[in-house]
Amino acid sequence: MKKISIPVAFLFVMLIGCVPATYMMGGQTYQTSAEGLAAQRAMISQILSKVDPVPRPFAGRAIVFIPSDADLRARGVVRTGTPPPEVEDYVAMTNRQALATFHEIIAKRALFESADLQDVIGTARPEIGPGEHAVWVQLLAPNQSGWKYFTAEMTEPVTILVDNSLPLGGARYVDWLERLAHEVARNGGRLVDGAASQGSSSSPQAPSVSKNGTAPLPASSSGPTGAIKRTLN
Repeated sequence: MKKISIPVAFLFVMLIGCVPATYMMGGQTYQTSAEGLAAQRAMISQILSKVDPVPRPFAGRAIVFIPSDADLRARGVVRTGTPPPEVEDYVAMTNRQALATFHEIIAKRALFESADLQDVIGTARPEIGPGEHAVWVQLLAPNQSGWKYFTAEMTEPVTILVDNSLPLGGARYVDWLERLAHEVARNGGRLVDGAASQGSSSSPQAPSVSKNGTAPLPASSSGPTGAIKRTLN
């Protein structure tokens, strides 16, 4: 049986709050935050290269809601000691870039007619309009977070799981996209030509994708992959 979990970001970063500060990304240590962010961007580019558009999008606009920088700092970081400000800035930027990746893969997948990225403050369910789709990170604490999907018509959001048993690369994110497409279809999503989708991974919105041949990205040696938790010492 596959191990399924609900993490929201694809990297775990542990930063040492000493002088000189060092910055970890993907199991590698960098001397500057710019080098670490560039390495993260390269990893994201590899993920995006594995995502192909679907033949027909779901009708309507998707809004991908991620926590504000202030919320990421407040609830997405575990601090020990007093880390320097530049280290906290790096953690906030890597958190945001990791979460924004999910907006990028949705947009490249062309899963909806359009997809926007918005910050959300607090943990309450964001408000959206009729015909819109929300893909939302609900961040309660460093180890309590997950992706949710809902429309204005749905009473409760549904969780979109991330399968951490898959390689840390394109396969994991294509699988997540298929799970999202399945939930959209299951909750009444319609294709742009007006035909109701079938709500299964074999529909045009969630084609079966081979996991073979997807090059895994290096996981961080600092902790479990996929967690939004960031530890500062």
